Amino acid sequence: MAAAPFTQATLFPARRSPSRAPSLQLPTVVPPSSLPMADGLTFHGFQDLLGIHPSARPCFLFPGGRRSSLKLAPALCPASSLLLPMVTFHLSSISFLYVQDGAIGSSAECDAKVRVISDNPSAVMLLSKVLWKISDRAISHDTSPLTIYATSSISNNVKTVLGSGTQYANGFAVADIERSSLILCGKAFIDSAIVKDALAAMTAPILSARGGLPVPGWILSFGGSTVLFFALVEIMMSYAEIHNALLSIDCGVVISSKGSTVLFPTKASREQKLLTKPTGVIILSSDSSGAIPSVCKLSPGQAAYHFLAGYHDGKFVPAYSRAPSPADPLALAISLFSHLKEDDTPAYLINAKHSGKYIGGNGLMKLLKLALSHDLPDKKTEGSRVQALQREVCSV
Repeated sequence: MAAAPFTQATLFPARRSPSRAPSLQLPTVVPPSSLPMADGLTFHGFQDLLGIHPSARPCFLFPGGRRSSLKLAPALCPASSLLLPMVTFHLSSISFLYVQDGAIGSSAECDAKVRVISDNPSAVMLLSKVLWKISDRAISHDTSPLTIYATSSISNNVKTVLGSGTQYANGFAVADIERSSLILCGKAFIDSAIVKDALAAMTAPILSARGGLPVPGWILSFGGSTVLFFALVEIMMSYAEIHNALLSIDCGVVISSKGSTVLFPTKASREQKLLTKPTGVIILSSDSSGAIPSVCKLSPGQAAYHFLAGYHDGKFVPAYSRAPSPADPLALAISLFSHLKEDDTPAYLINAKHSGKYIGGNGLMKLLKLALSHDLPDKKTEGSRVQALQREVCSV
């Protein structure tokens, strides 16, 4: 029988302790109002359109652990300050504890160290699989380590703090970014999706403070190139051809001046390794109106615009991510613009739909190959060549 779903509350307190990692402050080299957009648009007013409020630090609740049921839950904000003492007191009373150290980020050049403390060896074994291996005592030299407290038992006092309801009966997860702590109670450690979403949100401020730009994307190894790919998770999961080129099937990439890293271990290894900087950026949109071509080259400003919009079948999904994050999507878009412009990284837009239907995997790979070949049709011949390409792709 399948385990009951868990509830995740991700908390963003208004104040931080000075001893902890600073809040996420991404570089804003270019003011939002001056960032060039596609078709003459600017970021002015786009923020209100998407309902983005940079100063707000809300709490997010995932009833049943399902992103589709995302709801604001301000009432849960004080919960972590009460839960953490309860959980640590419980663990301190256990005769035998299990500890595992690891990291989020595939290179020590820009990672976040994590320590797992649990009363359950199974929890430690499962959680270690989402962490990169690090050297002994590496975490003791880290200035901003994270701690995962995993306790398999849930007391009535803990349930009282969270409120009444059967959704907490089997387990829950609370991520406290201010205190750099992730609390996993009951069987919540089994749900790797909840754990990874929480760790991605918690490590973003640390990775940013260490010179990285954490973005919700993937790294592809394609034709000898390292490609930064943005798309919705459900779209990525529907293309087996893309899976074969992914360095890590989990969403989460950090780009910096030294190179790039993926947040979670790759399919091949858990040994840390710095990846090369992306030689190209692909943004996968989804539009059936015909307004977006099958494939086209983007300027850095246009790429930032499409990344921010996260356009998908008439809906906006800012930064192509529905997971909670302490970062403002607008700040992420501006920082991405800065990286693309400074490194002169080419960016391309691919439309995953044509005539109301998704193109096949082979068709998508053809468009990807065309984009990275830098042989896209110019504006004068765009019409006939794109139409011919559309017919070829749709015939696959």
